Amino acid sequence: AEENAALTVLILEGHGDARRDVVLLNAGAAFVAAGRVQKLGDGIALAAETIDAGAARQLLERLRDAKRAAEAAAVDRGAA
Repeated sequence: AEENAALTVLILEGHGDARRDVVLLNAGAAFVAAGRVQKLGDGIALAAETIDAGAARQLLERLRDAKRAAEAAAVDRGAA
């Protein structure tokens, strides 16, 4: 799990390799399926822009922060 998390962070920081290509392809297909774009190539480009602009990494950090807050609240409820 730790290795996968580290790889995810690297990809979201814009480091390119075959793993990034797979992420871009999957995200591009998701953009097509969601109706955000019409063509797979446009979806891939949007995914790359999102990652390269740091937006995907920022979202990951917000999700991690929310998870930590929920875990802390659960601990606090258990201690009460």
